[in-house]
Amino acid sequence: LKAVHLDGNHFLVSDNLQGQTEVVGVHIFTRSAGRTLAEIDYQGATLRSIPIPAVIPYPYKFVAIPDGRFAHLDNDNDRIDFTDAQGNFICTVPMPDPSPEELQCAYGIVVGNRLIVSETGTRKLIQVDLTSYQASIFRDLSDYSTSWLGAIDYYDGVYYLCTYNKVLRFTESGAIEEVATFTKNNLVGLAVVDGYAYVIINCYPSEVDRIDLQTMTAEPIAADLGYPESFAYIPVNLTPPITR
Repeated sequence: LKAVHLDGNHFLVSDNLQGQTEVVGVHIFTRSAGRTLAEIDYQGATLRSIPIPAVIPYPYKFVAIPDGRFAHLDNDNDRIDFTDAQGNFICTVPMPDPSPEELQCAYGIVVGNRLIVSETGTRKLIQVDLTSYQASIFRDLSDYSTSWLGAIDYYDGVYYLCTYNKVLRFTESGAIEEVATFTKNNLVGLAVVDGYAYVIINCYPSEVDRIDLQTMTAEPIAADLGYPESFAYIPVNLTPPITR
């Protein structure tokens, strides 16, 4: 896990973690060894471990829900599994209009009382009511992208969404607009903060680009991050661990 400041300065937080990172408020969650989620502190130490139940066959990615629940996104079996804050299984929600493709990408965010998931096999966004666990198609982007749909974020009433080399944006029911196109491919992380979108490009060499959402211009601010899998914004100024 690496911390990247908004000016591009970055440093190692922990080398004992793997996979995706999620932030809720000032809480950091990430995958740790095996079928386990971990909440970690700002120095990379584990505060608590949350098991992933064996009934969930393929927990590819996860979404930390603000009330403490977790949504596990299964991109092989086209399902979303919910657990509580302690890792107890709640229910399974089948993805509507599943794709015959296997192992497509899937990312999720919480907006109000809905979980919004980018399920890429059919290039449609899914919404799940977090009270009733009813799922439906939210937006169909098949006319706007011929590639997978990836990382997604929401800021000030606007959704931002990555394809393999573009960032798109749209409101709840408004038209879809292209924000930026990159010559490099494989956008795997997106965070929108105070008028800028920050994008991680997972190729060699990997980099973080900052997009000015007023001028629609992008510039690289950090590089040589290894092969990152995800990106999340935390409103805390992290400092290098004393052991680094």
